[in-house]
Amino acid sequence: MKKKQIGAAGLVAAVAVVYAGFSWVAGLHIESQSKAAADSINVSLARSWSDQVQLSLRSYERGIFSSRAIYALTLTNQDKQADRREILWSNQIEHGPLPWSNVQRADFSLSGAVIQTTVLKSPTTEALFNATGGKSPVSGTTHVTRQGVATLRWTVLPFDYTQDTLRVKLGTAEISARIGPSFSFVKSTSSLDGLTLSDGKLAFEVKGLQLTTDTRATNTGMQTGMRELRLNTLTWASLDSLSLGLQKFVMHSDLREANGLLGGITTAEVGALKLNDKVWGEFTLSLGYEKLSGSALRSLLDFQDSYLLRTLLGSTPNAATIAADTKKFWQHIAVLSKTSPTLSLSPLSWKNTQGRSQLSLTTTLNPSDASPNGIGLQGAPLKDFDATLSLSTPMLNAVYAQALQTPGANPAQIKTKADQETRKLLEQAFQLKLGRAQNNKLVAHFNIQDGEFRLNGQRVPDEPFVKWLRANLPKGWFAERVPSAQELADDGGAIKHLDPAVLTSLLSAAGFSYDEVRDKDGDRVLKIGTAETGAEKIEFIFIGCGNDRSCEDVLMRATFPQHPQIALNAINEWNQRNRWARAFLNETEQAVLEMDISAYGGIERDALESMVDNFFKLLREFSKNLSTEAK
Repeated sequence: MKKKQIGAAGLVAAVAVVYAGFSWVAGLHIESQSKAAADSINVSLARSWSDQVQLSLRSYERGIFSSRAIYALTLTNQDKQADRREILWSNQIEHGPLPWSNVQRADFSLSGAVIQTTVLKSPTTEALFNATGGKSPVSGTTHVTRQGVATLRWTVLPFDYTQDTLRVKLGTAEISARIGPSFSFVKSTSSLDGLTLSDGKLAFEVKGLQLTTDTRATNTGMQTGMRELRLNTLTWASLDSLSLGLQKFVMHSDLREANGLLGGITTAEVGALKLNDKVWGEFTLSLGYEKLSGSALRSLLDFQDSYLLRTLLGSTPNAATIAADTKKFWQHIAVLSKTSPTLSLSPLSWKNTQGRSQLSLTTTLNPSDASPNGIGLQGAPLKDFDATLSLSTPMLNAVYAQALQTPGANPAQIKTKADQETRKLLEQAFQLKLGRAQNNKLVAHFNIQDGEFRLNGQRVPDEPFVKWLRANLPKGWFAERVPSAQELADDGGAIKHLDPAVLTSLLSAAGFSYDEVRDKDGDRVLKIGTAETGAEKIEFIFIGCGNDRSCEDVLMRATFPQHPQIALNAINEWNQRNRWARAFLNETEQAVLEMDISAYGGIERDALESMVDNFFKLLREFSKNLSTEAK
């Protein structure tokens, strides 16, 4: 009996020795892996965050069955090298092949290690420990297989503390993930009950955050696959300016890679956008991308991360830093353009109770180099650009009305004012031929092809819109194109002088008859047939020009039959609702409508035609108003 007991004891001892040996070896292996992991992480951090963030293995206490590793995560402000913040992490490691915590759960599968992670108290984290009652604000368990796959579950405790004027309130946060060796794949779910940041002037709050990922690493360093972010609410408020809020925000991204090029789609939805406590509607976005260089995009994202981290750490940019960052940005964009990527909005949509407006867009980049001065791109970076804007007029009217709402405001006055503002905007758009009316919508189509800008199918190379783009966007985004002599001479060229022949050609094309005469001051006057306009007399007067045919000012005037019931308040009401043409009663109590044309500095033929068309449109509308008033 004793021999059997001695034999059993010897067997147990032998197993214990073997197990201890395996555990010791595992401890040695884990120690070397811990150092290698810190070095690998620092290489990744250096790529995007330079030396502002460093992870170091501070100590490693190796035991037979367990070991303890202390890591230090150091954050440094580049402007203030003395301002170093250090967060200490403790990893209590149980080595395999059978970690004791697994045996306690009756789990006898072979495992590499079980790691219990906590944060240690330090000057940087002292306030957090005080807020959590002395407990580690972050703790978690990570199971690592012998193949290097890590399964982790971490928890962040809720806390509420104030330092100086900054108050930070955090709800419970949880992270669950399964991570492959060297981040070859990541499957994770994260949640945050809420986060509030405030300093007495600004307040930022997030509630109900959920993040899900299912991605795989590629040779270019990008993680392809699925990501989804959900937020119940997000609010940002300033005591002395505006407040912004998002409700039911969802962003979903699917990214794929083939032959080093990325493609995919990102969608975003906002259930309600609030600005200054007013709800402005729902928003949706669908962004597609094709032929993006994975390595170029990775470099651009690393640059972005570096910039954001410097901002979060309080670095103060100087002129030299800003200039260097700007040049680096354009260098990254130039590299990104080499594969001629395509981007598309399909579409960006805005909806409220009265309608929906949307913008659809597709653009492809030409391979380009950064400009010699480092700002912008050379050549014609936009290979093609095609966009369609559809603006709901009832929706626009509702937006104006909501913007005008104030406590105690008269609803009827608000409606009238909103109608006026909507009408003004539409009249201006129609006058400049920025769009066309279609089913209670203003629809505009614009595209750029081979450096030429077209609006609603018409070439408009010198339109103010394009000039504004060239003045405000970096040099090179729109290729400067020298027009040929024929183009300068054709109907699309800028008109410098309002010769009567220019206007008579427009009148003939519109089907109006006319006669050219002179008034008592010797100025040329085009007397135009009234047709079915309701006017008694229509004149185009070349004011102050006499015999000079290089006139720059023309007055378009329509005079209506005299009627005793036309009241002055009807004229005043018209003038309040219309800004392009003015109305008045002349000395014989006849209603008169006038509108000016000025060619000072040049005017495009399309714009001139639009102004003439708009005058006759307003003329007919004014005539209908007079008929209604006279009844």
